[in-house]
Amino acid sequence: MSRNSWRWWAAALLTGVALVALVLLAFLPVTDRAPGAVSACPADASDFVCAARQSGNEPYKRLPDRELLAFGRRLCGAYIRRDPAEIARIQERGGVHVLAMAGALTGICPRAADVRTPRG
Repeated sequence: MSRNSWRWWAAALLTGVALVALVLLAFLPVTDRAPGAVSACPADASDFVCAARQSGNEPYKRLPDRELLAFGRRLCGAYIRRDPAEIARIQERGGVHVLAMAGALTGICPRAADVRTPRG
């Protein structure tokens, strides 16, 4: 085999491998999970998902319900711990007033209701 012939075969093989890789990549999903549903809520709804959607914060209006509930559970932990530094950090990063969300949090966080109405 001549030297030019060898280069031609190597170039053809590399081109074929690259082409196969590109075809396979074209059929891979963009993400490993579906984004999830985004609920619409009536104006008088009081649950956490609806309260977050109606809060006016744009990211929470587009966030899938599943992710919004996970965020609500993190807020619940902050609400129960009542750590001023943590609450301030959440408010600064997300624009969420944790203490103002108490009523909405009780639906996904029963312990928030206990903190809100202490038993005596």
